[in-house]
Amino acid sequence: LDFNDHDEKELVDAVFTNAIDSLSDDDKQLPQVKSILPLLKRGIGIHHSGLLPILKEVIEILFQEGLVKVLFATETFAMGLNMPAKTVVFTSVRKFDGVDFRWVSSGEYVQMSGRAGRRGLDDRGIVILMVDEKMEPNVAKTMLKGATDPLISSFHLGYNMLLNLLRVEGINPEMLIKKSFHQFQSDKKLPDHKEELIKLNNQIEEVSQFIKDEDLVSEYYYMKVQLEKLRNAIKETINLPIHSLPFILPGRLVKVVDGKTDWGWGVITHFKRVNRVENLKGITGGSEDYTVSVLLNCEVQSKNSYSNSAKPAKPGGNNQMQVANVLLSTISEMSSIRIFIPNDVKSLESRKSVGKSMKEVMKRFPKGLPALDPIEDMQIEDQNFKKLIRRVESLENRMLTKEEFNTEEIEDSCFYYEKKLQLQAKAKEIKKKN
Repeated sequence: LDFNDHDEKELVDAVFTNAIDSLSDDDKQLPQVKSILPLLKRGIGIHHSGLLPILKEVIEILFQEGLVKVLFATETFAMGLNMPAKTVVFTSVRKFDGVDFRWVSSGEYVQMSGRAGRRGLDDRGIVILMVDEKMEPNVAKTMLKGATDPLISSFHLGYNMLLNLLRVEGINPEMLIKKSFHQFQSDKKLPDHKEELIKLNNQIEEVSQFIKDEDLVSEYYYMKVQLEKLRNAIKETINLPIHSLPFILPGRLVKVVDGKTDWGWGVITHFKRVNRVENLKGITGGSEDYTVSVLLNCEVQSKNSYSNSAKPAKPGGNNQMQVANVLLSTISEMSSIRIFIPNDVKSLESRKSVGKSMKEVMKRFPKGLPALDPIEDMQIEDQNFKKLIRRVESLENRMLTKEEFNTEEIEDSCFYYEKKLQLQAKAKEIKKKN
């Protein structure tokens, strides 16, 4: 394909050569610099964040001058104000957001499709949307007719800016703030903020009615928070490779909790050390992380599912045992129990047999599986760790011995007290914006 005539090719060569002269001799030999000129001469351009800034600028100039007829670009290019095209083609209706593939949002669609149609040249702009998979009507409606992304000012008056403004004669910092877009947005939202504050204060009063003896509930709540922090610190120490790896053995039962997602109990198949690992959500870990292969009860993914990531089993749903690679840090509990697993767990039958064995073990211990003792079994001799253990035991004893803490009422009150704190935090945040 060749979209440019001889004169246009000479113009492209001249613009490109003048721009590239500013680069060093080594940079001129880069593959992207050497390989892009033949494409540009044919009227074909490429624009993405991986290109050198000078190349992106040249392509933008050529596109504006009509010397690039076909441009393959990411959505960033659509943010330009003076980059219209006769036709905009979406090669896919999904995009990768760093974690998973998702539908193109309404704001992204409006921004990119809005490039179609050149003022003074075209009667109408043409947008071609290539849909290569099933799309629900509500998804399409949201994409094509949904609201655009809101424009929010990120203006921030820092000490440096304030001092620099004071040094300039005739400039009043207060006047600058009043005339800023940020202040305009704040003033516009002020009535909404006041209304929201009234609602929040009413909700706080309603929630407070369900809290009996707030001083006692407050003490109980903060003891629970402190206890959770200490337990997390203990878990982090136990999961250090030097302590946990000797016990990461095939057949051991472990509980996996990834953030707020509880995957339940599973069976270790093997582990390995890698440079870069991914957890169940696809988030990249550090260079010293270990990945553990665990046989977990997972939801069966449909053949048409776009995401390859595993999902936790749903009660009563279509579930089966699957091997998932998890970070060592996501193992929240290690049981002292190990069960027999076959050498090969690729077949569905072998995974089902392991699942049955795990269920039988769970039935034998209805109150919970016995855990590895970090001091007696794992032989952790760190004195700071032992202090953490003693603090947890002390807190647990205090909570058990205090009769007021062992009632159903305190748990209910604690729930409403936490809700009250969240509402108060929201109200405080809104007050800051005013």
